[in-house]
Amino acid sequence: LASSTTTASDSVSSNGGSAGEKDAAASASEDGSGKPVRREGQLNYRDLRALQEKLRILEGRRKLSLAARKQVEVLIELCEHLERADKRLEDLLSKDRELEVCIQEDFAVLARSYNSLAGQANSTFNSGA
Repeated sequence: LASSTTTASDSVSSNGGSAGEKDAAASASEDGSGKPVRREGQLNYRDLRALQEKLRILEGRRKLSLAARKQVEVLIELCEHLERADKRLEDLLSKDRELEVCIQEDFAVLARSYNSLAGQANSTFNSGA
């Protein structure tokens, strides 16, 4: 979100990377305290909600041109979409964790069954010889 305020001339650095990439790298780095500032890909709801509030205030200004008002509406819609998408991702990750546990339990049962059958086969083979 911070990179959305950069200008076209700011968006490309001397080494070819964009300002948005540098912002993302900086937000994923450490702040000097030894603790990570933010995980990559994690949505910061506090910042997003603060941005939405500011956009809604801006949207209500009378001096705002029609084109600018439409852009503000698009940005508000984008913020709402990000929240919905992040919620959906959390739900899917939760389901994924539940399914992973089921798969691990089923695999453990299958492995125990295989081991007991293999043990029976070995004892049958050894006693028959």
